[in-house]
Amino acid sequence: DREVFALLRSLSDVILVGAGTARAERYRPVRPHEVDVALRRQLRLGPVPPLAVVSGRLDLPDHLLDAGEGAPRTIVVTTAAAPADRRDRIAERAEVVVAGDRTLDLGVLMRSLAERGLTRVLAEGGPSLAAALAAGGHLDDLCLTLRAQLVAGDGARVLHGDAMVPGLELDLGHVLADGSDLFLRWTTADQSTTERS
Repeated sequence: DREVFALLRSLSDVILVGAGTARAERYRPVRPHEVDVALRRQLRLGPVPPLAVVSGRLDLPDHLLDAGEGAPRTIVVTTAAAPADRRDRIAERAEVVVAGDRTLDLGVLMRSLAERGLTRVLAEGGPSLAAALAAGGHLDDLCLTLRAQLVAGDGARVLHGDAMVPGLELDLGHVLADGSDLFLRWTTADQSTTERS
């Protein structure tokens, strides 16, 4: 599991995550030991991908903004309606991208990342951000791990948000097995057609 996700990070230009997931999972900017630096060099990528955090209220822990010497600054994505004092304070330590007036405009976000040369976006969550990316047509692949373990609980789904009608059709792209665990990669119908041509 960790090896697969380290490879995904190694292949990405930027890692996109929602603030709730970043807080809950104690995200920090990516460090060189978390990626394959040699592979990134071979692909002509920087040593580590920057972290891009989506936040409306800008209530981010300090450790998200401390990229460290020589590392790319964290990108904080917010809206024009976010508290100006927080936005100004964060702009001293991170790059701030305003993508929308009151609600996040994913088209503006994706164009802003592309203008920075960040076109391979690895969205690591959470479920609300993943749902918005899927509904907005910004999802090319979906990578999931199926662990051979039954648990009960009231956990959220992979996507959480307004219903998508019709749903997004996916094609199975790859399956890796490790014991009884499965690592799955699905592609959107548009992406899988492009890959075959």
